[in-house]
Amino acid sequence: MKKAEPGIVDMPDEFINRILSPEYVEELMDEFDQDVRDGLFHPAMTVWLMMFQRLSKKSSLSEAVQAFRAGVGGVLTHRCRGSISKASDNTSGYSQARTRLPEEAVNAMVEMLNEAMIGSHAECLWNGRHVYALDGTDFRVLAEEGVRKEFPPARAGKAMSPWSIIRSVVATHVVSGVALRPESGPMHGRKAVGEVGLGKKLLERFPESSIILADKGLGTYSIAFTAVNNGHDVLLRLTDVRACQALGGKKLKEDGELPCTWRPTEWIQTEHPEIPSESELPGRIIRHTFHQPGFKPVVLIFFTTLTLPIEQLVSLYALRWNIETDFRSMKTALKMELLDVHSGSMARKEIALGIAAYNMIRHLLVYAAQAANLLPRQISFTRYATRVRYIGIGFYHAAPEPKAHEELMQRLITNLHQIAHPKRRKKRPSRPRKVLRPPEPFPFWNTKSRKKERLRMVKLA
Repeated sequence: MKKAEPGIVDMPDEFINRILSPEYVEELMDEFDQDVRDGLFHPAMTVWLMMFQRLSKKSSLSEAVQAFRAGVGGVLTHRCRGSISKASDNTSGYSQARTRLPEEAVNAMVEMLNEAMIGSHAECLWNGRHVYALDGTDFRVLAEEGVRKEFPPARAGKAMSPWSIIRSVVATHVVSGVALRPESGPMHGRKAVGEVGLGKKLLERFPESSIILADKGLGTYSIAFTAVNNGHDVLLRLTDVRACQALGGKKLKEDGELPCTWRPTEWIQTEHPEIPSESELPGRIIRHTFHQPGFKPVVLIFFTTLTLPIEQLVSLYALRWNIETDFRSMKTALKMELLDVHSGSMARKEIALGIAAYNMIRHLLVYAAQAANLLPRQISFTRYATRVRYIGIGFYHAAPEPKAHEELMQRLITNLHQIAHPKRRKKRPSRPRKVLRPPEPFPFWNTKSRKKERLRMVKLA
């Protein structure tokens, strides 16, 4: 794999064309018994168009096809075997190409892109190491027949929710914001999975010698054991019960730290039989009280395998909040909160390539921030994504002269202070935590068939 050199900025299509070489893609498709057809939608082009959907306004297949006909594929178009200008407006060919993509091949290509992005940003390390925040989130899908088999909706008696919930665990880099490919599974049903189980799978794909930050939900012995077993260090927030277990029944009543040797309980050994009963994790339990004017003090209890001072660890854990804003960017700017798919396999491919599209924006943003002498987190993701969208469209329609392309590329890294987060001199007062419920002019749609619903309405009339 050829990694990007620092200081070189590629447009997304150029980046994909350089990392996913034709030889690699064809070998990958052969591995999963999938032929590369002689048509317009080469697997690399299909992957790029699925990422482009997330970066477009409506995230629709029609918009992706129209952009493809207009030349948005850029340098990837040389892989297409046919005239792009004569491509049909019908989305069926692109839809079939999306469906033909093997899920394992998509995961492998996403891993290649992520490794290239992570390896090209050596300036985004924290004290020479990668630091990732680990947390869970969920994505909604309309509970159609093809989706319900793998992601059953919630049930209450005979009633069934119209939505299927896909539980996912994501890890994002606290400095650059680049995310690892998430692990996903059903939230409901007999095969429902928890965040801890998904998190353990994700920990096996972290870069070497990383630091893992996690909140109470993932601050468990099994997560800490898996991370340490894979060569990582952890900084986990614990519940009072888990902190007491780690200290062997003791309690840390005042701010400070105590050395501990965390051992698994009988319940942990029952739920996680892969953990040896004689295993143990040496580390420290840290208690810190956070004071904020106008609010009650918040007591934080951590378990860590790091040997850094308490003040430095507390400031490091504060970076965990970045993953919450990353989730907001994924679900609002890239419209990933509700996925329009008809099968479980396509849902997982949409999630993986949606995260890859998010990473592509972060990848460009890191280079831009470096040129503007800013930190990547200081720049608004949504505003920069909008800039990339419109400058990218202009890039594909620009004149072939190198000067025109250089001017457009320069616009990606200039005037970034205008889209940076404002530095307020006075902190604005917090808003009350209240929810404004919009009016509901129509009743909720039940899970009966449309035919039965029409008959019921005729009887009522």
